[in-house]
Amino acid sequence: MKPMQYFFRRFLSDDAGNVLILTGLAVLLLVGIGGAGVDLGRQQLVRIKMQQAADAASLAGSLAPEGTDQAATALRYFNLNFPEEYLGVARPTPSISVGANVRVSASADMDTFFVRHIGTEQLTANTSSGTEGANSSSRQNYDLLLVMDMSGSMGFGDVGSGGMREVPSGLRSAVRQRGVDYCIDYYVRLFGYIDFTNYVACYSVPNTPGTPPPNFRNGAGIVGDSRMNAMRQAAYTITMQLLEDGNDDNESRVGIVTWADRIYDSVALTENATLLYDVIDRMIGVNGTNSAAGMREARRLGNQFNRDHVRAVVLLTDGKNTQAGTMRYDPSSPSYVRDEFGCLGNAMCVPTNTQSLTECSGFKNDGVLVYTIAFGREFVNGSADAATSQAFLRSCASTDEFGQPRFFLAPDSATLQAAFETILTSVKKVRIVE
Repeated sequence: MKPMQYFFRRFLSDDAGNVLILTGLAVLLLVGIGGAGVDLGRQQLVRIKMQQAADAASLAGSLAPEGTDQAATALRYFNLNFPEEYLGVARPTPSISVGANVRVSASADMDTFFVRHIGTEQLTANTSSGTEGANSSSRQNYDLLLVMDMSGSMGFGDVGSGGMREVPSGLRSAVRQRGVDYCIDYYVRLFGYIDFTNYVACYSVPNTPGTPPPNFRNGAGIVGDSRMNAMRQAAYTITMQLLEDGNDDNESRVGIVTWADRIYDSVALTENATLLYDVIDRMIGVNGTNSAAGMREARRLGNQFNRDHVRAVVLLTDGKNTQAGTMRYDPSSPSYVRDEFGCLGNAMCVPTNTQSLTECSGFKNDGVLVYTIAFGREFVNGSADAATSQAFLRSCASTDEFGQPRFFLAPDSATLQAAFETILTSVKKVRIVE
């Protein structure tokens, strides 16, 4: 046998190293499949986000007040819900048609990372949504509870300008005195008495928004561009839109709980818009943060929910929970105050998060929609407390049809007003027909 023939015969019959060759081929195949999965998964995420934006746009357009530009409203909500460069994809310009229904469709092309190596350089995500407004013969009513944080930091002026409702001039003296009374009450509960220094501090006139008042417990946020006045505007607007729609058949109701270290106002579900406006206008920033107190009171008021109504709760807070109970003077603690749960001064109070989540779960188990809003700069400063507080609010919120929490991050007044507008369109029972 010739040497060359012998060599090839041995090569073809020798199976040594076959496993290594097959493994190498399999690895290449698996890498290709994994890469394709990344691109296709990204395409699906973009499609889901775009569907959410289209749904929000069509809902908002169909609910826009008569005589307004429905297409412009729909476009604004699409842009609010589909961020620019989401997962590296440029925000598409949707096609919006307005008639008996509002229909929104959009298409986005995305560059691929892996499947481009097999000749597919782009993937396309498409979506569409259409809505039809509720008619008078099938009117839907709503029960909404607003659970509003009025802790001392709500007086800060770090949320931009515009979208503000100041305390009406005729109420300012009474509201400022309310803050003084709350301040005195805080020190009496803390020490059992109030000394002259703190008494004088309680009567100090709050500084202009943007800096803490001389004593943050004596109230802030009465005038100017403050967190409190931005929240006041948002609460006032959503109450007016639900209760004063000009329809005699409207049986919708709104209730409100204002809280800080404890409950300050509690108004049961009512159709009396004037009563609610008065409570909203008397809110003033005082003391610490205890969302569990607010949610417990909301659960009590929730016993009055009408199960024939769309039921919803909005929890708004501007920072971490700092207490779970009544603060008492404790010279052994770093901040000289401690509550019965061991929470210290301005540190994160985990027990309050836990207690609040129990109330959130109770609402959700009863079929109540829970919306949460993280308002203010504290939530976007990159701190561990910000991450923990965001996670808490996301867990508290109900999930939408895509499994996403009904949670809003609103670092400034503009995004807060937009969040409330989105909540209003969400709770409105507008049927999606596509």
